[in-house]
Amino acid sequence: MLSRLSRRRLPGRSITPRGCHRSVSAIPLVLSSSSQIVLVTALAVLLLLMGLPRVWATDGPTMAEVQEYTQTLAAVQRDLTGGQAAEARQRLAATPAALRSFEYEYLLARATVAPGQPADLVRVLPAPPVEFRFGVLNEVDRQVAYLCRDGVLRIHDLKAPTKEPRTAAHEGAGALWSGAFSRDGLTFVAGYEHGQVVVWDAGTWMVRHAFSLGEKWPVRELAVAPDGKALVAESKEALELRSLAGPASAAGDAAAGKKKALMCTACHGANGIATLPEAPNLAGQNPIYMIKALRDYKSGERKNAQMTVVAGTLSDQDIEDLSAYFASFKIVVETPK
Repeated sequence: MLSRLSRRRLPGRSITPRGCHRSVSAIPLVLSSSSQIVLVTALAVLLLLMGLPRVWATDGPTMAEVQEYTQTLAAVQRDLTGGQAAEARQRLAATPAALRSFEYEYLLARATVAPGQPADLVRVLPAPPVEFRFGVLNEVDRQVAYLCRDGVLRIHDLKAPTKEPRTAAHEGAGALWSGAFSRDGLTFVAGYEHGQVVVWDAGTWMVRHAFSLGEKWPVRELAVAPDGKALVAESKEALELRSLAGPASAAGDAAAGKKKALMCTACHGANGIATLPEAPNLAGQNPIYMIKALRDYKSGERKNAQMTVVAGTLSDQDIEDLSAYFASFKIVVETPK
Protein backbone atom coordinates (compact mmCIF):
# COMPACT_ATOMS: atom_id res chain seq x y z
CA MET A 1 0.00 0.00 0.00
CA LEU A 2 2.82 2.38 0.83
CA SER A 3 5.61 0.91 -1.31
CA ARG A 4 5.62 3.90 -3.64
CA LEU A 5 5.23 7.57 -2.98
CA SER A 6 1.83 9.07 -3.51
CA ARG A 7 1.93 12.04 -5.83
CA ARG A 8 -0.03 15.17 -5.05
CA ARG A 9 -0.63 17.85 -7.63
CA LEU A 10 1.21 21.07 -6.81
CA PRO A 11 0.16 24.48 -8.12
CA GLY A 12 1.49 24.98 -11.62
CA ARG A 13 2.96 21.48 -11.89
CA SER A 14 1.64 18.51 -13.78
CA ILE A 15 1.71 14.86 -12.85
CA THR A 16 3.74 12.67 -15.20
CA PRO A 17 2.33 9.19 -15.89
CA ARG A 18 4.43 6.28 -14.76
CA GLY A 19 7.00 5.31 -17.39
CA CYS A 20 7.96 8.92 -18.18
CA HIS A 21 10.86 10.80 -16.68
CA ARG A 22 10.36 14.14 -15.07
CA SER A 23 12.16 16.78 -13.08
CA VAL A 24 10.61 19.14 -10.52
CA SER A 25 11.90 21.10 -7.54
CA ALA A 26 10.19 19.15 -4.77
CA ILE A 27 8.06 16.07 -4.30
CA PRO A 28 5.74 15.90 -1.29
CA LEU A 29 5.55 12.69 0.71
CA VAL A 30 1.80 12.44 1.23
CA LEU A 31 -0.64 10.32 3.15
CA SER A 32 -4.20 11.53 2.62
CA SER A 33 -6.10 12.99 5.55
CA SER A 34 -9.20 11.23 4.25
CA SER A 35 -7.78 7.96 5.63
CA GLN A 36 -10.16 6.62 8.24
CA ILE A 37 -9.25 5.57 11.77
CA VAL A 38 -9.28 1.94 10.73
CA LEU A 39 -6.60 2.59 8.08
CA VAL A 40 -4.15 4.19 10.52
CA THR A 41 -4.83 1.50 13.11
CA ALA A 42 -4.45 -1.30 10.56
CA LEU A 43 -1.17 0.19 9.37
CA ALA A 44 0.11 0.33 12.93
CA VAL A 45 -0.87 -3.29 13.56
CA LEU A 46 0.74 -4.43 10.30
CA LEU A 47 4.02 -2.67 11.01
CA LEU A 48 4.08 -3.95 14.56
CA LEU A 49 3.33 -7.54 13.57
CA MET A 50 6.18 -7.43 11.07
CA GLY A 51 8.51 -6.62 13.94
CA LEU A 52 6.96 -8.73 16.71
CA PRO A 53 9.39 -11.67 16.40
CA ARG A 54 12.22 -9.24 17.10
CA VAL A 55 10.21 -7.51 19.85
CA TRP A 56 9.53 -10.76 21.70
CA ALA A 57 13.08 -12.02 21.16
CA THR A 58 14.44 -9.00 23.03
CA ASP A 59 11.88 -9.01 25.90
CA GLY A 60 10.23 -5.95 24.40
CA PRO A 61 6.62 -4.75 24.64
CA THR A 62 3.87 -7.27 25.31
CA MET A 63 0.86 -7.91 23.12
CA ALA A 64 -1.25 -5.94 25.61
CA GLU A 65 1.05 -2.94 25.13
CA VAL A 66 0.78 -3.31 21.37
CA GLN A 67 -3.02 -3.33 21.60
CA GLU A 68 -2.95 -0.27 23.87
CA TYR A 69 -0.71 1.50 21.37
CA THR A 70 -3.08 0.85 18.45
CA GLN A 71 -6.02 2.05 20.56
CA THR A 72 -4.08 5.23 21.35
CA LEU A 73 -3.52 5.82 17.64
CA ALA A 74 -7.24 5.48 17.02
CA ALA A 75 -7.88 8.05 19.76
CA VAL A 76 -5.28 10.38 18.23
CA GLN A 77 -7.05 10.10 14.88
CA ARG A 78 -10.34 11.05 16.54
CA ASP A 79 -8.64 14.02 18.21
CA LEU A 80 -7.29 15.24 14.88
CA THR A 81 -10.63 14.79 13.16
CA GLY A 82 -12.22 16.85 15.94
CA GLY A 83 -9.60 19.59 15.74
CA GLN A 84 -7.99 18.67 19.08
CA ALA A 85 -4.34 18.83 17.96
CA ALA A 86 -2.94 19.56 21.44
CA GLU A 87 -4.65 16.48 22.91
CA ALA A 88 -3.38 14.39 19.99
CA ARG A 89 0.19 15.52 20.65
CA GLN A 90 -0.12 14.62 24.33
CA ARG A 91 -1.36 11.14 23.51
CA LEU A 92 1.46 10.61 21.01
CA ALA A 93 4.10 11.81 23.47
CA ALA A 94 2.95 9.16 25.96
CA THR A 95 3.35 6.24 23.52
CA PRO A 96 6.29 3.82 23.99
CA ALA A 97 9.21 4.82 21.76
CA ALA A 98 9.92 1.16 20.96
CA LEU A 99 6.57 0.80 19.18
CA ARG A 100 6.69 3.96 17.06
CA SER A 101 7.10 3.69 13.34
CA PHE A 102 5.91 5.46 10.20
CA GLU A 103 2.32 5.71 11.39
CA TYR A 104 3.55 7.66 14.45
CA GLU A 105 5.45 10.13 12.30
CA TYR A 106 2.42 10.59 10.07
CA LEU A 107 0.09 11.38 12.97
CA LEU A 108 2.67 13.60 14.66
CA ALA A 109 3.11 15.56 11.45
CA ARG A 110 -0.66 16.08 11.22
CA ALA A 111 -0.77 17.16 14.86
CA THR A 112 1.97 19.76 14.36
CA VAL A 113 0.99 21.11 10.96
CA ALA A 114 2.33 24.59 10.19
CA PRO A 115 0.02 27.47 9.23
CA GLY A 116 -0.91 27.29 5.56
CA GLN A 117 0.40 23.73 5.17
CA PRO A 118 -2.02 21.00 4.05
CA ALA A 119 -3.03 18.79 6.98
CA ASP A 120 -2.07 15.61 5.12
CA LEU A 121 1.41 16.74 4.07
CA VAL A 122 3.91 14.80 6.16
CA ARG A 123 7.13 16.03 4.61
CA VAL A 124 8.53 17.60 1.46
CA LEU A 125 11.66 16.05 -0.01
CA PRO A 126 13.87 17.89 -2.48
CA ALA A 127 13.75 16.35 -5.93
CA PRO A 128 16.97 14.97 -7.44
CA PRO A 129 19.01 17.32 -9.64
CA VAL A 130 18.33 15.06 -12.65
CA GLU A 131 15.27 13.47 -14.25
CA PHE A 132 13.83 10.53 -12.34
CA ARG A 133 11.10 7.93 -12.72
CA PHE A 134 9.64 7.69 -9.20
CA GLY A 135 10.53 7.27 -5.54
CA VAL A 136 10.22 4.05 -3.55
CA LEU A 137 9.47 4.02 0.18
CA ASN A 138 11.15 1.64 2.63
CA GLU A 139 8.44 1.41 5.28
CA VAL A 140 10.67 -0.35 7.81
CA ASP A 141 13.80 1.83 7.87
CA ARG A 142 11.97 4.88 6.52
CA GLN A 143 14.09 5.58 3.48
CA VAL A 144 13.02 6.96 0.12
CA ALA A 145 15.02 5.89 -2.94
CA TYR A 146 14.69 7.98 -6.11
CA LEU A 147 15.26 6.06 -9.37
CA CYS A 148 17.14 8.49 -11.59
CA ARG A 149 17.78 8.65 -15.32
CA ASP A 150 21.55 8.93 -14.81
CA GLY A 151 21.55 5.44 -13.25
CA VAL A 152 22.09 6.71 -9.69
CA LEU A 153 19.92 5.83 -6.73
CA ARG A 154 19.51 8.82 -4.42
CA ILE A 155 18.42 7.66 -0.98
CA HIS A 156 16.86 9.97 1.61
CA ASP A 157 16.76 8.99 5.27
CA LEU A 158 13.39 10.17 6.60
CA LYS A 159 14.75 9.92 10.16
CA ALA A 160 17.33 12.60 9.30
CA PRO A 161 15.51 14.94 6.89
CA THR A 162 18.26 17.58 6.81
CA LYS A 163 20.95 15.07 5.87
CA GLU A 164 22.14 14.95 2.26
CA PRO A 165 20.92 11.86 0.38
CA ARG A 166 23.40 9.08 -0.12
CA THR A 167 23.96 7.70 -3.59
CA ALA A 168 24.41 4.23 -5.04
CA ALA A 169 25.25 3.41 -8.63
CA HIS A 170 26.17 0.44 -10.78
CA GLU A 171 28.47 1.52 -13.58
CA GLY A 172 27.47 0.81 -17.17
CA ALA A 173 23.91 -0.30 -16.42
CA GLY A 174 22.22 2.77 -17.89
CA ALA A 175 19.12 4.53 -16.58
CA LEU A 176 17.07 3.09 -13.74
CA TRP A 177 13.68 1.73 -14.80
CA SER A 178 12.27 -0.13 -11.81
CA GLY A 179 12.93 -0.75 -8.14
CA ALA A 180 11.44 -2.32 -5.03
CA PHE A 181 12.26 -2.89 -1.36
CA SER A 182 11.65 -6.24 0.27
CA ARG A 183 8.95 -6.16 2.93
CA ASP A 184 11.51 -6.64 5.72
CA GLY A 185 13.29 -3.50 4.49
CA LEU A 186 16.68 -5.20 4.19
CA THR A 187 16.94 -5.56 0.40
CA PHE A 188 16.48 -3.25 -2.57
CA VAL A 189 16.29 -4.58 -6.12
CA ALA A 190 16.78 -2.31 -9.14
CA GLY A 191 16.16 -2.91 -12.84
CA TYR A 192 18.16 -0.99 -15.45
CA GLU A 193 17.88 0.20 -19.02
CA HIS A 194 20.27 -2.38 -20.49
CA GLY A 195 18.69 -5.46 -18.92
CA GLN A 196 20.71 -5.63 -15.74
CA VAL A 197 19.31 -6.33 -12.29
CA VAL A 198 21.24 -5.28 -9.20
CA VAL A 199 20.45 -6.40 -5.65
CA TRP A 200 21.51 -3.95 -2.94
CA ASP A 201 21.84 -4.30 0.81
CA ALA A 202 19.44 -1.57 1.96
CA GLY A 203 21.47 -0.95 5.11
CA THR A 204 24.95 -0.50 3.64
CA TRP A 205 23.94 0.06 -0.03
CA MET A 206 26.57 -2.42 -1.14
CA VAL A 207 25.90 -4.71 -4.12
CA ARG A 208 24.96 -8.26 -3.11
CA HIS A 209 24.21 -9.63 -6.57
CA ALA A 210 24.26 -8.35 -10.12
CA PHE A 211 23.22 -10.17 -13.29
CA SER A 212 21.89 -9.58 -16.78
CA LEU A 213 18.57 -10.80 -18.14
CA GLY A 214 20.10 -11.22 -21.58
CA GLU A 215 19.29 -8.74 -24.31
CA LYS A 216 19.72 -5.03 -23.71
CA TRP A 217 16.10 -4.45 -22.87
CA PRO A 218 14.77 -2.24 -20.05
CA VAL A 219 13.71 -4.10 -16.91
CA ARG A 220 10.31 -2.42 -16.68
CA GLU A 221 8.85 -4.45 -13.83
CA LEU A 222 10.22 -6.48 -10.94
CA ALA A 223 9.18 -7.65 -7.49
CA VAL A 224 11.15 -9.03 -4.56
CA ALA A 225 10.11 -11.66 -2.00
CA PRO A 226 9.25 -10.39 1.51
CA ASP A 227 12.49 -11.85 2.92
CA GLY A 228 14.63 -10.69 -0.02
CA LYS A 229 15.59 -14.24 -1.02
CA ALA A 230 14.00 -14.29 -4.49
CA LEU A 231 12.84 -11.91 -7.18
CA VAL A 232 10.89 -11.90 -10.40
CA ALA A 233 11.88 -9.54 -13.22
CA GLU A 234 10.57 -8.80 -16.69
CA SER A 235 12.99 -9.54 -19.53
CA LYS A 236 12.23 -8.95 -23.22
CA GLU A 237 10.58 -12.33 -23.73
CA ALA A 238 9.42 -13.52 -20.31
CA LEU A 239 9.26 -13.11 -16.56
CA GLU A 240 12.32 -14.59 -14.86
CA LEU A 241 12.25 -15.93 -11.31
CA ARG A 242 15.66 -15.81 -9.62
CA SER A 243 16.82 -17.12 -6.26
CA LEU A 244 18.92 -14.78 -4.15
CA ALA A 245 19.44 -17.26 -1.33
CA GLY A 246 23.06 -18.03 -2.27
CA PRO A 247 26.13 -16.16 -1.01
CA ALA A 248 26.58 -12.55 -2.04
CA SER A 249 28.65 -12.11 -5.17
CA ALA A 250 30.69 -9.23 -6.46
CA ALA A 251 29.79 -8.07 -9.94
CA GLY A 252 33.38 -7.38 -10.98
CA ASP A 253 35.63 -8.91 -13.64
CA ALA A 254 38.59 -10.67 -12.01
CA ALA A 255 40.64 -10.65 -15.23
CA ALA A 256 40.22 -6.90 -15.57
CA GLY A 257 41.00 -6.50 -11.88
CA LYS A 258 44.32 -8.32 -12.30
CA LYS A 259 45.53 -5.61 -14.69
CA LYS A 260 44.39 -2.85 -12.35
CA ALA A 261 46.01 -4.51 -9.32
CA LEU A 262 49.52 -3.51 -10.40
CA MET A 263 49.12 -0.29 -8.41
CA CYS A 264 48.52 -2.37 -5.27
CA THR A 265 51.64 -4.53 -5.40
CA ALA A 266 54.03 -2.10 -3.68
CA CYS A 267 52.14 -2.39 -0.39
CA HIS A 268 49.91 -5.45 -0.72
CA GLY A 269 52.26 -7.70 -2.70
CA ALA A 270 52.06 -9.22 -6.18
CA ASN A 271 50.06 -12.17 -4.84
CA GLY A 272 47.94 -10.22 -2.38
CA ILE A 273 50.19 -10.98 0.59
CA ALA A 274 51.28 -7.66 2.07
CA THR A 275 54.94 -6.62 1.94
CA LEU A 276 54.53 -3.87 4.54
CA PRO A 277 53.67 -4.65 8.17
CA GLU A 278 50.96 -1.96 8.32
CA ALA A 279 49.24 -3.12 5.12
CA PRO A 280 46.57 -5.89 5.20
CA ASN A 281 46.66 -9.02 3.06
CA LEU A 282 44.15 -8.81 0.20
CA ALA A 283 44.41 -12.36 -1.14
CA GLY A 284 41.13 -14.18 -0.53
CA GLN A 285 39.45 -11.08 0.90
CA ASN A 286 35.66 -11.05 0.91
CA PRO A 287 34.68 -9.01 -2.18
CA ILE A 288 31.70 -7.33 -0.52
CA TYR A 289 33.89 -6.17 2.37
CA MET A 290 36.57 -4.89 0.01
CA ILE A 291 34.06 -2.99 -2.14
CA LYS A 292 32.74 -1.21 0.94
CA ALA A 293 36.24 -0.43 2.22
CA LEU A 294 37.37 1.11 -1.08
CA ARG A 295 34.15 3.10 -1.43
CA ASP A 296 34.54 4.40 2.12
CA TYR A 297 38.15 5.46 1.40
CA LYS A 298 36.97 7.18 -1.77
CA SER A 299 34.18 9.08 -0.01
CA GLY A 300 36.34 9.97 2.99
CA GLU A 301 34.16 8.04 5.42
CA ARG A 302 37.18 5.85 6.17
CA LYS A 303 40.44 7.70 6.83
CA ASN A 304 43.87 6.83 5.45
CA ALA A 305 45.88 9.41 3.52
CA GLN A 306 47.41 6.97 1.04
CA MET A 307 44.30 4.89 0.44
CA THR A 308 42.14 7.99 -0.01
CA VAL A 309 44.39 9.08 -2.87
CA VAL A 310 44.42 5.63 -4.47
CA ALA A 311 40.69 5.03 -4.10
CA GLY A 312 39.97 8.49 -5.50
CA THR A 313 41.36 7.37 -8.86
CA LEU A 314 39.05 4.32 -9.06
CA SER A 315 35.68 4.11 -10.74
CA ASP A 316 32.91 1.92 -9.31
CA GLN A 317 33.77 -0.70 -11.93
CA ASP A 318 37.46 -0.56 -10.99
CA ILE A 319 36.54 -1.20 -7.36
CA GLU A 320 34.36 -4.18 -8.25
CA ASP A 321 37.01 -5.61 -10.59
CA LEU A 322 39.79 -5.32 -8.00
CA SER A 323 37.58 -6.90 -5.34
CA ALA A 324 36.70 -9.79 -7.63
CA TYR A 325 40.37 -10.33 -8.48
CA PHE A 326 41.66 -10.49 -4.91
CA ALA A 327 38.69 -12.65 -3.89
CA SER A 328 39.69 -15.19 -6.55
CA PHE A 329 42.88 -16.15 -4.66
CA LYS A 330 42.60 -19.49 -2.86
CA ILE A 331 43.78 -19.46 0.72
CA VAL A 332 44.73 -22.65 2.58
CA VAL A 333 44.29 -22.55 6.35
CA GLU A 334 46.10 -24.99 8.60
CA THR A 335 45.06 -25.49 12.21
CA PRO A 336 48.02 -25.09 14.64
CA LYS A 337 49.15 -28.30 16.26
